[in-house]
Amino acid sequence: VLHKEQLGDVLAAYDTWSAYRPETEGVLVAYNSIYGHTAEAAAKLAEALRAARIFGQALAVFLRGQIQAKAS
Repeated sequence: VLHKEQLGDVLAAYDTWSAYRPETEGVLVAYNSIYGHTAEAAAKLAEALRAARIFGQALAVFLRGQIQAKAS
């Protein structure tokens, strides 16, 4: 249930999300790692980006499950 007091916040969030403007500036380092080597590399990359202050935030995220590409 949406109350009229929340309408301004909901419209502001919709405006941000629908315009594809970032809420915060940053970078996402997504990885999948079987033996841990890729995890180490992703963590080092995220740390290097944080240290260089290229982006406001840098986050390394582990993707669970199998990623499959569809052949066209």
